[in-house]
Amino acid sequence: MAQLSMKKGLFVSLFSLVGCLGLLALLEVGLRVFGFEYPPSDDPIAIWNADEDRGLRLGRGLHRVAARQLWEPRPDALLPLAWTGDPEHVNSAGYRGPLRREEKTPGVLRIATMGDSSTFGFGVPYADTYSAQLEASLNAAGLRAEVLDFGVIGYTLLQGIERYKARVRDYHPDVVIEAFGAVNDHHVAQGLQDTPKIAQSSSDEGALAVLGRRARENLRLFHLLARGLDSMHREDPAQREEQDRRAVLINASLSHVGELDFEENWHAERRVPPQEFEAALGELKKLVEADGASLLVVSMPRRPGVDMVAPVLRSYSAIVVDFCKATGNPLYDGRSDFRDYRAIEHGDPYLFFIDGDDYHPSKRGHARIARRLCEMLIEMRGPH
Repeated sequence: MAQLSMKKGLFVSLFSLVGCLGLLALLEVGLRVFGFEYPPSDDPIAIWNADEDRGLRLGRGLHRVAARQLWEPRPDALLPLAWTGDPEHVNSAGYRGPLRREEKTPGVLRIATMGDSSTFGFGVPYADTYSAQLEASLNAAGLRAEVLDFGVIGYTLLQGIERYKARVRDYHPDVVIEAFGAVNDHHVAQGLQDTPKIAQSSSDEGALAVLGRRARENLRLFHLLARGLDSMHREDPAQREEQDRRAVLINASLSHVGELDFEENWHAERRVPPQEFEAALGELKKLVEADGASLLVVSMPRRPGVDMVAPVLRSYSAIVVDFCKATGNPLYDGRSDFRDYRAIEHGDPYLFFIDGDDYHPSKRGHARIARRLCEMLIEMRGPH
């Protein structure tokens, strides 16, 4: 008899649960039919910027949230067809180019390229990136090599260090090519600078956290709940006024971020100030060499006119050059090389994108970088 009562109680509970789920489903449908929406705000900026943060939350864009790196390429994400022509995806390990085993192939020189969007290959198919062209050039020269492209759009050198620790060192490269400092490090910190932002970033999000974020983003029931909670919360006017003042200041400072006295005049902060950038170069060199690899530093090219608008960029470039002089570290000064090459060739307008892009190399620009890096690597390796 007791067993029968237990079964009956279980049946009633299950029936009640199904009924509740049915009512919630009907409410969700009803909210959608009537067009009710209360999506989460994109402010304050939590990870990257207001535009990119929404894509990171949705988990459908080119990038995903990553602990300490802040973001990284999303495995299997489709790259813009405007760049590639034919469909091209980030590989399943989360970097661009062919998927390679973590274990090295005996007798094959393994090279990892690290940098921002110029290294990732903004605007060009993978075959046109300097990483792909470098691998082809080395193999054509008789040096068996493979190049793994760990560049990430929007990255600073500090993020690069975290990417090296989290991803790159697992592949045991013989040479790490570092190409940071062109634009992102000097940019205004929208929210926190990279150092505190990295420090406060949590470990890899668990499935429950991801599920909760997706539910808040996509389910109208959670929209309704959030609306109710927000209506009960009385915002502190002084706090809101301070947030608005800060937003106005940041927006006004954006056009002045290239100035040498930006911090003093605008009381704002760069993502990675020059002194932190210099220290980070030393940290990356120690990490790479402790793992038994060599570091090759690149000062990435940019159009000469940019330095007139953003003279602080010369400071970052000078740090790179001075660091390599002081440490004896190999350096490819792409900025000077492109300038001299253009002069010798009476100006080559096709090294960069034509449509006002001052930083990203074209296919020809990538080829120039690959050619010079190939020469340097063959010299570094010596006779074999």
